[in-house]
Amino acid sequence: MGCEVTSVFRGHVHGCRDTYGPVDQESDDYAAGWQPANSSDAAVTPWTYRKASELDGWPYWAQMGVYNGGGYLAELGLDANSSLGTLDSLKEAAWLDPLTRALFLEFVLYHPNVNLYTVCLTVFEFPQTGGVIPFPRLFVIRLDRYVGSFMSVVMGAEVIVACFIVFFTVRELRLICKQRKAYFAEFWNWIEMLVVTLSWVSIVMYFYRLLISNQLSAQYRKDKERFLNFQYVTMWEELYQLFFSWIIFLSTLKFLRLLRFNSRMSMLWQTLQAAASPMASFMIVFFIVFLAFALMMHAILMPNNSEFASFAGTLSTMFSMMLNKFDFAALESSCPLIGPAVFVLFTLLVSFVLVNMFLTIVIEAFQRVKHDLSMQQNEYEIVEFMLGRMRALVGLGNRKGQVQPASHGYVTAEPDLDDARLQRVLKRIDLLVDTLHDECPDLDDEEPVVVAESKKRRIISA
Repeated sequence: MGCEVTSVFRGHVHGCRDTYGPVDQESDDYAAGWQPANSSDAAVTPWTYRKASELDGWPYWAQMGVYNGGGYLAELGLDANSSLGTLDSLKEAAWLDPLTRALFLEFVLYHPNVNLYTVCLTVFEFPQTGGVIPFPRLFVIRLDRYVGSFMSVVMGAEVIVACFIVFFTVRELRLICKQRKAYFAEFWNWIEMLVVTLSWVSIVMYFYRLLISNQLSAQYRKDKERFLNFQYVTMWEELYQLFFSWIIFLSTLKFLRLLRFNSRMSMLWQTLQAAASPMASFMIVFFIVFLAFALMMHAILMPNNSEFASFAGTLSTMFSMMLNKFDFAALESSCPLIGPAVFVLFTLLVSFVLVNMFLTIVIEAFQRVKHDLSMQQNEYEIVEFMLGRMRALVGLGNRKGQVQPASHGYVTAEPDLDDARLQRVLKRIDLLVDTLHDECPDLDDEEPVVVAESKKRRIISA
């Protein structure tokens, strides 16, 4: 597709190439050399357009644009000689011309030792400004899961996982019916419901992926010389891995709920809750300042630095700069005067000032939680109590030096308790008795406090 040349250069520039879009793709049939095709010729050649449904293709997002699954297909062959012959004929007929925007090179490798398929897909993009931009990707998939002696173990594990999913689904449905609206007020219930939902979606995707994998294997066994597009299978494999990774992430996140019985983890969670309100206000200011620097650096460094060529790349590079990962030499060469100045300003304002403010908010919330006993939960004390009862049941007894309340009106201490520490306690008791005697003279008629000492233990009674 051509573009309009400015009137000033029309006498020197005879044509140009317009930008590419998915709706601009050619879909007509041609003869060799991109000549008009004969309508009576129904033979399928590399010059015949193939729809996405014929190739089992899918829209593909490369580095420079998005391409739909259709196009012109040239099969290279099964050996080196036939592949080289096909490439020579395509080169002589100018199969790649100035109007070509992308070339997809796809081949599949099979590793019998590990039963894995490696789909190698490289996209060569031809931008309107000229040149070639390669975009290689590798996909490792397993089409035949139930192969070998380990098959029964894999199937057994999958059945166990399915049973757990059914169990948790029934449990959550019963809780919803029992608690109704109160169920959705708990944060961890949403996490549990999301895990169950993603698990069922993953099961559906697993069986569908297994179905299309079996169909692809059957097509290969039927005609081993036919081109088979693995792009559709790899797309579902990526989607399945995405959902599976989210399930693992959320399931691991649920361990935080179990760790609430630990005092330190409970304090960490309460610190985050206490810092939530000031942190929200801080993040608004932080993202406004960060976005301002990102827009400025993208506008300044976009023409000369590939890391700032796109706005998404600019955001990623600036987050790396906050972690002290940057290439100052490339930044200086891109814009010798303004680039280093903007970098120093960004480092001082964001990396030093705002990051330290963030740490101050967290530290202040931690100190407040640490000193405010009303904010600290005592769930971990339940665990300590249960462990103590279990030790008592098995006969391990109490820990050394632990003081236990007695039922006869006095307190006993272990024989090896520090004498100096006990003397300090007795002095404090004497001081307390004297204070009570001075404040309440009527206590003289009461029975005095007696401190009895023995060689093995000391008994304090009233």
